[in-house]
Amino acid sequence: MDGLEHMVDHAVSPENGIDFVLVSGDLFDSVRPGFGTVADTLRQILRLADAGVHVYIIGGNHDTPKTTTGTSPLDVLSYMPNVTVAYREFKHVTDMPWNVNIHMVPFTPDRETFEGYIERSLDALDKDFINILMLHVSAGDEFIMNTYNELVLSHDELAEVAAKYDYVALGHYHGMQRLDDERVVYPGSLERMSFNEASDMDKGFIVGELDIETNLVTRLDWVTIPTRPMFEMAGLDYNDMPAGARPTDWLLEHIQQYTDRMDGSICRLAVDNVPALVYRALDFRAIREAASKSLHFDCKFSIKEEHVEYNIERVSFRAIPDEWAEFMAGQGLADAEDIERLGIEHIKKVV
Repeated sequence: MDGLEHMVDHAVSPENGIDFVLVSGDLFDSVRPGFGTVADTLRQILRLADAGVHVYIIGGNHDTPKTTTGTSPLDVLSYMPNVTVAYREFKHVTDMPWNVNIHMVPFTPDRETFEGYIERSLDALDKDFINILMLHVSAGDEFIMNTYNELVLSHDELAEVAAKYDYVALGHYHGMQRLDDERVVYPGSLERMSFNEASDMDKGFIVGELDIETNLVTRLDWVTIPTRPMFEMAGLDYNDMPAGARPTDWLLEHIQQYTDRMDGSICRLAVDNVPALVYRALDFRAIREAASKSLHFDCKFSIKEEHVEYNIERVSFRAIPDEWAEFMAGQGLADAEDIERLGIEHIKKVV
């Protein structure tokens, strides 16, 4: 939540003069986020509403239910003052104080539905206003996130639509990216969402300035924000463990090399070729304690199952009296025949 809080801090600061905020999908990473996540998000959105900052939110592919009867935390936000939410239906909002038309096209995996939204939006265009389009799509193959139910538009498809608007606020892609038309922008996510973003993606948001006399977007600045450190420790291979070392001690020694980088971080360690029996004997409490300064520590083990071979001799089964007779023949007793006979008599009584 640090990223959202940084953005809200900027938006509610009087010297920045922010009038409204656009969230182009995936405010939440799931339709079932944890209660803590929902509470923190509501707290930040309420800060915006209390400061008189209007908020416009469309559903994204992560926080839009997959069924028509499903629910989303976006339902709750729609009841808050100064907050407008669109995640099941297109909404067109005219805000007179800023001479702005906001065209809210929520995520849908169905292209026919999407095209219907766009048609309704085009019908609502008014050149006497600044027209802003909110979309949650992949703008060409290079912006595909390989997640469930993505809607992908080609460059030409998006360019044809975008040309009719003064600004297009895109959501879905996690990195900041201005498209060929600089009025069409992905601001990126406010937080690093995977280790693919650990080293090469700054995070932030777009701040725009509108001239209501000329109906032009005159400035689009990207404001970067501090984010939680995220890093991967150098991977380990059990086959390289020094002879005589205890596996848990070997892991702890490696983790402790990163102690100075852990404070509040999200970090991960991959350990390969760990025998299943060794894995089950590890002291996981000690391992977690070694990384306790981190916000989240993920230790990925590649388990090597051990194959045990068994040699099973062929066994022949015969009648018990025959087995008894063979046994007695090998004992070398003087009265073996009498003992054998008595034994067979008893066997026949019980078998």
